[in-house]
Amino acid sequence: MAKSVIMDIDGVLCNYNFGISAIVRELYEIELPDHPRDIPSWYHCSETIGKERWSVVWDIVTRNSNFLMSLPPLATPGEFAAIQAMHDVNDVYFVTNRSAFGSKAITHDWLVAHGITNPTVILSAEKGMIAKGLGAHFVIEDSTENIRDIRLRSPQTQIYLMLYPYNTDAITIADKWVTSIGEFTADVLAS
Repeated sequence: MAKSVIMDIDGVLCNYNFGISAIVRELYEIELPDHPRDIPSWYHCSETIGKERWSVVWDIVTRNSNFLMSLPPLATPGEFAAIQAMHDVNDVYFVTNRSAFGSKAITHDWLVAHGITNPTVILSAEKGMIAKGLGAHFVIEDSTENIRDIRLRSPQTQIYLMLYPYNTDAITIADKWVTSIGEFTADVLAS
């Protein structure tokens, strides 16, 4: 029987921080971490450069359609192949809260460029409602806030935490924590 699987994009499959740090380096000559594993808190980047500068960076990010497409993956080619194998036998949904113009189409194209055929992309900040509505069996997420929402609204969903320094507070909320997509896909494929 096919399972319903939800995968987050930024911080799970895609290295959003790499793009943010490049913009900050170019504009302000300030070095920020390029990888989520090097970020001590969720708001580290905005706290480091200040509210006004963060506003400028965020404006660039949301207006530049090339920004999302140019972001590097966090998953390896082998892990994308495993995602595709999981996608071939399950209902996989890529759920993200991206707000840039054209985010859905860009995210779709980014996933296709990394080997995922016909991905279903959903843009939403309401991850708990999405998990409940889809009857999700599995979710992988990096946001503590989203994990809390999923736990509250969809208690039957098995929640995987992509573990980074900024989200260790979610270890007790998630069912399992992982440090790679491969761990997640192996569990889903074995279920």
